[in-house]
Amino acid sequence: MHILFVVNDALGLKADQTTTMLLRAAAVSHGSAWVASVDALTLSEAGRVDCQAREVHPAETTAIVRDLPNLDAEPRSVESFDVVMLRTNPGRDGRGWAHATALSLLRLVRDRGSLVLSDPDGLRRASSKLYLAEFPADLTPRTLVTRDIARMRAFMASVAGPCVLKPLDGTHGRDVFQVDPAQGQNINQIWDVLHRQGYVMIQEFIPEATEGDVRLLLLHGELIELDGGVAAVHRVPGGADFRSNVSAGGRAVAADVTPALRRVAAETGPLLRRDGIFLAGLDVIGHKIVEVNVYSPGGFQDAEVFEGVDFSRFVMDEVARMRAGGTP
Repeated sequence: MHILFVVNDALGLKADQTTTMLLRAAAVSHGSAWVASVDALTLSEAGRVDCQAREVHPAETTAIVRDLPNLDAEPRSVESFDVVMLRTNPGRDGRGWAHATALSLLRLVRDRGSLVLSDPDGLRRASSKLYLAEFPADLTPRTLVTRDIARMRAFMASVAGPCVLKPLDGTHGRDVFQVDPAQGQNINQIWDVLHRQGYVMIQEFIPEATEGDVRLLLLHGELIELDGGVAAVHRVPGGADFRSNVSAGGRAVAADVTPALRRVAAETGPLLRRDGIFLAGLDVIGHKIVEVNVYSPGGFQDAEVFEGVDFSRFVMDEVARMRAGGTP
């Protein structure tokens, strides 16, 4: 099986990232694995989708990352690969044009017979935090998305408690504010910061957020479970910061996947399967989904350490099974 991973920056991968772990599993167990940056795709005059890609040799993730800069980028037809794994993060590098173009080009590749994961049309549909509006209402916090400050104030008054304000297209916990009008915070200034970035998402604050969130990893809309282990991570806020993102000072601990969390996964699975989302990460506080990660959900390294299970190999085994004709 020849597999291509499309990422933000082929030379920017880190050894502990889920993408690198999947790359290693593909190279070690499933033939040849290649990686290309999202802006290295080309539509040729003949209408063929090409790329500049580097072949990853079987090795530990630290060696893969170390050796990538020394590998030559070779011209390849994307359509010659059996599988294309789209592991980009549009919110991380501010190049929306590159990611939008990649989706369009990979739609062509899909339609010409290659297996593209996840489905480009599904990713386009799920690429915004507005995707939450399609999930069952009882599984999501009360939410308003607007650029109207009066609507924001009316919503916060109706909640009668703290709210969380964040940019609609943000990532990694950047510019996320917990606001309680009763405390006389500088709401106007916070609004100005977010309003300059586009639409603003306002959500009711979920009290359980002080205990952190749980990242549930789903394959074909089902919890990834193997040898008694579940691919899930509990992220705990660091210090006085309510955000549990590791990039914001949070830390990962083993997750207790409760019946309530299993219900969240079970009720969201059909939507993810409908949209062809191969691998997804649900960030859950209490029993409310606050984020849906569909492009390049992470957490595998911590989950594998906590559970003692090779989830990366399991995922790539499933890719191989699908390529061989197996149905999701």
